Amino acid sequence: MQQKLIAFIGGGNMAQAIVLGLLKQGYPADKIIVNDPNEEKRAFFAQYGVAVSTDNDQSITQSQVVLFAVKPHEAYGTGWSQPASDVGEGA
Repeated sequence: MQQKLIAFIGGGNMAQAIVLGLLKQGYPADKIIVNDPNEEKRAFFAQYGVAVSTDNDQSITQSQVVLFAVKPHEAYGTGWSQPASDVGEGA
């Protein structure tokens, strides 16, 4: 089975826990991208071989799975442009 490219928008505690769990289970580091404006957070993930970026739009476009790992009040400007109330079933 081919692994999907996963983009994490946000590199805080939630993303760290999920990414490290994926890596521990053998998920390939080259199939994970973490986006965060904070250089220290990007460096943390880079030491594990995970791709890092500050370009949310590019990461969202090239990935098959996108996880928004940001607090709700920080979601504006991350690439999520649709209000939660407008998301339909299966979205």
